[in-house]
Amino acid sequence: MKRINSFVVIFSATALLLSCKDDEPIQPHISTIQLTVEDASCTEAWLKVSLTDANEPRTIGLQRDGQTVLTVRILANDTTLTDEGLLPQHAYSYSAIRLRDVTVIDASSVVQLTTQDTSSHTWQFSVDTLGDGNGSILRDVAIVNDTTIWAVGQINFRDSGGTFTDPPYNVIRWNGTGWDFLRLVFPHYNFDCSIAFYSSTNAYAIHAFNGNSILLSNGGSVARWNGSGLVHYPCIPNPTSGNTIFKLWGISENNFYAVCRSGVILHYLNGAWQTEANGTTIDLVDVWGTSQSNVWIAGLDLTTGQRSLILHFDGTGWQALYEYDPAIQGRRPDSLSGTAQSVWSDSKYRAFVSTSAAEYVAPTNTRGEGRISWAPTYLIGFLWRVRASASNNVFVVGDFGTLAHFSGHTWYHFNQFMSFFDPLSLRSVAVSNTRVCATGFVGGRGIAFRGKKQ
Repeated sequence: MKRINSFVVIFSATALLLSCKDDEPIQPHISTIQLTVEDASCTEAWLKVSLTDANEPRTIGLQRDGQTVLTVRILANDTTLTDEGLLPQHAYSYSAIRLRDVTVIDASSVVQLTTQDTSSHTWQFSVDTLGDGNGSILRDVAIVNDTTIWAVGQINFRDSGGTFTDPPYNVIRWNGTGWDFLRLVFPHYNFDCSIAFYSSTNAYAIHAFNGNSILLSNGGSVARWNGSGLVHYPCIPNPTSGNTIFKLWGISENNFYAVCRSGVILHYLNGAWQTEANGTTIDLVDVWGTSQSNVWIAGLDLTTGQRSLILHFDGTGWQALYEYDPAIQGRRPDSLSGTAQSVWSDSKYRAFVSTSAAEYVAPTNTRGEGRISWAPTYLIGFLWRVRASASNNVFVVGDFGTLAHFSGHTWYHFNQFMSFFDPLSLRSVAVSNTRVCATGFVGGRGIAFRGKKQ
């Protein structure tokens, strides 16, 4: 009986212990590594890896469709990784793992992304030559919608007696069927900001928010087209210092940038101008951005052509990301080279950069790193401007009629417009989803290439 009772007691105690263990809730594993999708183009993906502790190991593997495509040791708790060489319009699965040597000790949840589709290279172009000579030029252009395009510069016509009319036209507007020629009057200021005189010559820059809000500059002052006329902004600081405004870009009519000769950056914000320190005296020839914390500027010494740089504003200050070294000649495939003329971005992670060597894509944190996106077989002169509606619909224009389109995956060069004998230079381009317009000059006349997506 004792043996039996002992057995019963032991059995009962064991059963009770097992019963208690079965009733305890299973604690779920809380991952110390997280992965989120930040952005994707046709061939690239940007993913943020986050560590929730400060412990080792900090070696991270990025897995695409179950295969490790990148291994890196990270220092910050939040790090953005770039995966390149992807297929357009393709779905991918990603996860991040923590590695101790080759052993996986933790893994994130799986995230999904689909890359962008490519756009078509099929565009139909019409070419308009404007003016009768005398240095006519269209310096900048903006697309408002499918039937409205604005361009600025100086267009000269002869009267019936053969004399050039005075003043010339400084703004033209495509109305859907033809060009309207306008003389918009801008003030010219003395040093004390009193008005010296008004004129309608030599418009330099334009940036359109919509048909009733278009910024324009004659180089020394800025005005806004409000749908029926010009509303002039206050006198800019030091208006007679030679700080010619070359380009405009902004978030709104009350928050925009004007970039100028001699390294001057003007920021108009809620009723007042301010000059932003940036540490350069190089002429600033282009500006574009996506937000107040992602603004890019290209600089080129227009006198000597021997100095050039790319500036970037991250919300806290301006930094020089690239400075041209004239001692380094030729075209480098894996780093920026040549003088920079233009920059465009639609992402906080990269920008398209036009140089005298090639068209590049550079990361936001570049210190000269960049990969060639397009290297034309014939590149004589500059690539003056790059613009896009998205990273899969990019146009670049330049000297001798250079005009090319990037679909997000491949480039197409419209070489039928190349002209090496009659000086043809395309200086600016504007792009929408269905329209493109490139402007410049040829033989002393203004020129506009109007393209329609087929």
